[in-house]
Amino acid sequence: MLGTRSLRNTMAPPLVVGSDGPDFCFTFTHMFRSDSSRQTWLYVLDCLFSVLVVHTLVVFVWRGAWCIFDIFLYPKRYDWSAWGSLTIGYCITIVAFSLQPCMMSVVQRMSGFSRVLVVDIYHLFSFFGTVNVWRGVWNLLNFYFLPDNPVASNWISHVLPFLLLVLLNSANSILVRGVYIDAEEEGGQCVEFPIYYLRLLPCTPSLSFSSSRQTWLYVLDCLFSVLVVHTLVVFVWRGAWCIFDIFLYPKRYDWSAWGSLTIGYCITIVAFSLQPCMMSVVQRMSGFSRVLVVDIYHLFSFFGTVNVWRGVWNLLNFYFLPGCTGALNVLKVPTIRLS
Repeated sequence: MLGTRSLRNTMAPPLVVGSDGPDFCFTFTHMFRSDSSRQTWLYVLDCLFSVLVVHTLVVFVWRGAWCIFDIFLYPKRYDWSAWGSLTIGYCITIVAFSLQPCMMSVVQRMSGFSRVLVVDIYHLFSFFGTVNVWRGVWNLLNFYFLPDNPVASNWISHVLPFLLLVLLNSANSILVRGVYIDAEEEGGQCVEFPIYYLRLLPCTPSLSFSSSRQTWLYVLDCLFSVLVVHTLVVFVWRGAWCIFDIFLYPKRYDWSAWGSLTIGYCITIVAFSLQPCMMSVVQRMSGFSRVLVVDIYHLFSFFGTVNVWRGVWNLLNFYFLPGCTGALNVLKVPTIRLS
């Protein structure tokens, strides 16, 4: 992923939280850009590259890191391992948020290879915090939340948190947000994580540390993003993922994985195809109807995303050196990132 300058795409909540506002509704970022109708083919190429290359590599990296902790972090104590991941993840996340203003100032004065290198090191550090928080919350749900009734556990953890995200106007956060290019943005924006919630509310100032009030808003935004929105996102993902574990060819692991991959790519293709049309539609809408249409589209796109992730993840488990799990996961993260 370093070779394609796309390491930033390994980020997820709590380091990426969006509000369902005009700037976040239907615009999924891409690696390539087209400015005219004559370059429609570039948009198609962009979608294919984003879905088939970058997002697939992201799943490889996440699975490798996740399984490394499965093997080496209290492997015989599932609950200890989950609590350990949660602790590690929150510690790294706190450090990453604390370093963000400093990092923004540093990279503003850098350019070329050194800028890309510093940005990627920061993203890699932040990624290990992200994956540990996800692993901790996910496994704690498996261990404590209705373990004897998985169907109820999965449906509740999917439906109720999603409804809460809708009420918080943050349903957008359940999606993987397109493709970003490392160190491409101007100034220090390449290391600024979109953790906006309180600062997107009416009459709330943007990110600035010129006053103590704005600094406290940033701190509260980080805490709210990590402890509330992010936790709900993991609940929704875990619920949907495990529902497909139960109902999609539960006795055939390989069929279930291929089924998820097929469903995921079909939904993703439709979601990308609908994007220009949906952007045109919501521009003419307002109020509750706009929010409803946006959230339905986000939920539809989410099922494509979670199925692609589940399909790729489980196919790796089934086909890619299944008998060499320990060595494979240790080697996977650096191998994929340097490819």
